[in-house]
Amino acid sequence: MVDVFREYDADVVGGRVKLWWKAVDKPEWFESYLSPILAGYDHGEEIKEVGLPGPVGANVAFHRRVYETLGKFHTAIQGDDNPLYRGNEVEYLQRAADAGFSGYYAPDALVYHWVSPDRIKPDFFQQAGRGYGYSRVQMKDTFGSYTACRSIVGFLYLSALHGLG
Repeated sequence: MVDVFREYDADVVGGRVKLWWKAVDKPEWFESYLSPILAGYDHGEEIKEVGLPGPVGANVAFHRRVYETLGKFHTAIQGDDNPLYRGNEVEYLQRAADAGFSGYYAPDALVYHWVSPDRIKPDFFQQAGRGYGYSRVQMKDTFGSYTACRSIVGFLYLSALHGLG
């Protein structure tokens, strides 16, 4: 990560996060698009600029100038009501994007993220989906009719895509 900060004058660097299936066998139904729900983050072998909020909290670093500009994390997003899905770091990464900071992917900064057996059950994915939605609503400054309509359409689309299968 340090090399990427220096070479690219990066503001935020996210490393690769591979899922570690030590405690449980990877289910047959598990598809790669589900990896981010379990904190997986893999964009290949090359260093590249990535859009923010891109990186996951399991393997991300911020240049000091980001903290000096943005201040502290907003810690109310991921709390007792939303323990399962990232929120605090996503809100911070979104603020970094809004402030014009750059994000880079560092494939050699590798973390293996342990997959707990309770996290491959349908209930977990259901709770994580709710937590994801909750955190996104908490991140909104305003929640007007456009956002509400967009959310409903997105919900219906995802329900049809994944619910019917």
